[in-house]
Amino acid sequence: MKRNTHNVEYDPTTGEKVWEYRANPGAQFYSAQRLSLGNVLICEGTSGRIFEISRQGEYAWEWITPIVSGNDQGDLRTWIYRAYRYKLDHPAFVDQELDPMSYRELNVALGLL
Repeated sequence: MKRNTHNVEYDPTTGEKVWEYRANPGAQFYSAQRLSLGNVLICEGTSGRIFEISRQGEYAWEWITPIVSGNDQGDLRTWIYRAYRYKLDHPAFVDQELDPMSYRELNVALGLL
């Protein structure tokens, strides 16, 4: 399987490369989303890592899933296949409980708190 270790953005009107991110060390990207303020949300699927990075290469934040699963061969995986960033006023959040303390017990069980 060929691994994609970088993300490239081209200007559609000129075909010119305007931004590039190379993973170090290389990891397979599953998704990338340009955000409204210019940063990029990147999901490195095989490492279970999601992060936001600026055009200058500065990390705004990162998160690595603590959830590990196994396969039939006994290999442990932390894969995440896709991530999206939604604004708080997105219709899917209407009447939803968004208080992170609601998930305190789960976070403690996963070692996040």
